[in-house]
Amino acid sequence: MKNPFLKIFFLITLVLFSGCAYYNTFYNAKKFYKDAEKDRKKRLRTQVVELSEDEKARLKRSGYATASDRNRASGSEMQKYQHAIEKASRVLEFYPKSKYVDDALMLLGECFYYRREYKKAQRKFEELTELYPKSKFVPKAKLLMAKTFLGLREYQEAERRFREISIDKKFNKQFREEAEYELGGLYFEREDYELAAEHYKSTAKNSSDKLIRAMSLFRLGECYLKLKRYDEAPKVLAKAVKVSPNEDFKSQATFKLGEAQSQRKDYKNAIRTFSRLLSKEYNEKRIPRIKLALANNLRLNGDLPEAVKWYNNIVEENKRTDAAARSYFALGEIEEYTNRNYRKAKEDYDLVRSESASSPIVPVAKERSGNIKQLLELEATIAKLEGREIATDSTSSGKDGKKKGQRNEKDDAPINLGADGMWINYSGRDRPPPKTLTELTEVDKQRATLLSEKQLAAVSAADSIAIGKTETVLDSAALAAQKEKEEKNKKIQLAEKKIALAELLLFNFNKVDSAIAEYSQVINDGNDSSSTIRALYSLGYIYMTMKEDTSRADSVLNRLIENYPESQHADGARKMLGLPVVQNQVDSAKVIYEEAENAYFENHDVEKAIDLYDRIIEHYPESEYAPKAIYAKGWHYARTLYDLDQAKDEYQILVEKYPDSPFTKKVQPELAAVEKILKQKEARKKAVADSLAKIAAAQADSLAKTKSPKDSTAAGVKADTLANTGKQIVQTGKEQQKAGAVPVGANVPQNAKQAQPPAGKNAGQGKPTLQTQGEGKKEAAAKQPLKQAPQPPVGKAGKTVRQQKEQEPQVKTTPTGKQTDAGSTAVKNKNPQPAQPPLNSKNEKQNSKTPESKNAQKTKADSTNKTDKPKEQQGETKPGPNGGF
Repeated sequence: MKNPFLKIFFLITLVLFSGCAYYNTFYNAKKFYKDAEKDRKKRLRTQVVELSEDEKARLKRSGYATASDRNRASGSEMQKYQHAIEKASRVLEFYPKSKYVDDALMLLGECFYYRREYKKAQRKFEELTELYPKSKFVPKAKLLMAKTFLGLREYQEAERRFREISIDKKFNKQFREEAEYELGGLYFEREDYELAAEHYKSTAKNSSDKLIRAMSLFRLGECYLKLKRYDEAPKVLAKAVKVSPNEDFKSQATFKLGEAQSQRKDYKNAIRTFSRLLSKEYNEKRIPRIKLALANNLRLNGDLPEAVKWYNNIVEENKRTDAAARSYFALGEIEEYTNRNYRKAKEDYDLVRSESASSPIVPVAKERSGNIKQLLELEATIAKLEGREIATDSTSSGKDGKKKGQRNEKDDAPINLGADGMWINYSGRDRPPPKTLTELTEVDKQRATLLSEKQLAAVSAADSIAIGKTETVLDSAALAAQKEKEEKNKKIQLAEKKIALAELLLFNFNKVDSAIAEYSQVINDGNDSSSTIRALYSLGYIYMTMKEDTSRADSVLNRLIENYPESQHADGARKMLGLPVVQNQVDSAKVIYEEAENAYFENHDVEKAIDLYDRIIEHYPESEYAPKAIYAKGWHYARTLYDLDQAKDEYQILVEKYPDSPFTKKVQPELAAVEKILKQKEARKKAVADSLAKIAAAQADSLAKTKSPKDSTAAGVKADTLANTGKQIVQTGKEQQKAGAVPVGANVPQNAKQAQPPAGKNAGQGKPTLQTQGEGKKEAAAKQPLKQAPQPPVGKAGKTVRQQKEQEPQVKTTPTGKQTDAGSTAVKNKNPQPAQPPLNSKNEKQNSKTPESKNAQKTKADSTNKTDKPKEQQGETKPGPNGGF
């Protein structure tokens, strides 16, 4: 430029324009920062000073634990800080030598800090303090640097920096007070309440900032509560209420004051505080908590009706809140501990989760509900075993409409069961007949079965009058033995249930005296040695540790040692009494068990083995060989003696008495198999009787239809004869089963001519059988007398298949894995049981044939009985040696 004035003007304009550019950029950054700060300060004025238990649980699940994590910036606030960061970063990028560089660094550090980007904030604060040590922003940067380390969970470094700032006079008073307040917060988070209280006391007294002074008093009151200095806490919190900087803080400080008064057991003042707070509270989120605190203090003050009103009010008006969940829990406690209404208490406990699944009280409520359920079940079982009823609410009624006080016990008068399964002889009774046989005892069921068999035999003999005249002949000795066994098992089960109830009362309901009563009753009854041992030990433990009654404890424990010296609990009693534990004791149970095995494997004496197993079960119930002995007994009953009913009983005793034993897991599939076989036996037995009765009826009906009217009299005679014949077949089959000739549950013959021979001296001497005749031979069939059933099929050397199988040696496997000759065992047994049939699809098909299909086959059959062939030729499956087990 030739004109020097134009050149000077251009340079001045360029300088002014560049200065305005970076100033405008920083100005925009500052503007966004100030807007974000307004939002942050407004948030601090309404910040949550004290979190509820539900809020603390949610905060912990979210991964936040410190005080700085409780109040996070909103989305709008975070966005404004981000815009400020972008503008300030442009100043550092395009104008690194401007005078606003330290301002931009400080602004960036603060924005990153409030956005909780602590690593980025740390870098900016370090750049500022290192590159611009004389900047006016250095003191504030150092204070925020200490807070940044707190956010990074580097507590030791944060503590060091806060301590340096709090005692360094180079920092102004405001920074020193804030550093000391943060130091108190650090100690409070560490649960070092003594040190925290010292720093809060200093800032509460010296701070010029109203918010810091009020917060210091609030935290100081919290420290006193944590330290159980209940007399000092209310005074400090009352001061915090007075110096509150805003209404939001005042509300929270008042609530904490009410809690302090409650913990001081000054319930009347606490009720006044919460009532006054509830009338002034404007934050709806805090109202349920205030109501709950008021209700709790009314309850603690003894005003239960008023407390219940408030709990119900919370449940109705503040659904799905933590306060509603806690209200249901409180109502459950009132029902459980005050009203003793456990059923209603359980209902309230179960409703806790429905109100707030995230409430910390949910696991406790679930545990209480489970304990009550177990308690009610045990009490019901014990009452049933003792033959009594549990009193229920007068308004409650059962499923069948029975109300409290109505008689439900069984009559002692004899009860008869008709052939059609209907109960009779109920005239004049004060109860309706049972709908099923489930209410009968085993003895009743046996009596009903025998009576039904007798009446069915009377029907088969066509003696209609005999139904009313048949007298039930029972094996009184067998019934007495069965009843005695049932009573013994019932007493053992009763003792076990009482032990379980005592333990539940002691450990879950904290009812020591009730537990002592249950243990004492088990000891006095003496029905089961295993339960008596446990009761003695538990009673001694209670007297020794809970009651601190050494004389009673010594008496009970010495009784245990004297009566059951070889039990494991006896050693525990010796330890409690300071006596030497018996070392190297001989395992008597093991010796007896080995003797039982030798009795079976060497001498094939099953009865002796079972007697030895009983000795172990009775005298050494705590031994590891007790469940093993029960399992062995069941095994012998199932596989050696073929007594599946007794095997089932033994297996069930094992499952109930030793649920944690490895033999219990082992016996589960065997028990299921035994139960399945027994059910199939009953089904087959019923199917045989029904099928034969229908065949006889069908034959009689067929003859009646084929005869002309003039032969109606003769046809009637023939029909009666065939009907009687069919009924006689039923009777014959029953007698054979009782005599042992036909094993219970054996394969069902396809038709009437395949019936097994009756037991007796002349069994099997002849081979005539009842056959279905052709049309031309029906007269002869009507006149022909009842003939004997066919002989069993003949095998090798003229012996029957049954005889061959009895003489063939068979190898069996015992519970311990040893092998034995089944044939020799059968000879040694005094009361061998008949073998059980294998379960196969062919037998099921034979049994599933309908009487109609059988009758159609018989009308087309030839006069020659083709089914008299041996079973090997017919392709039938023979019964196995283990009864299909």
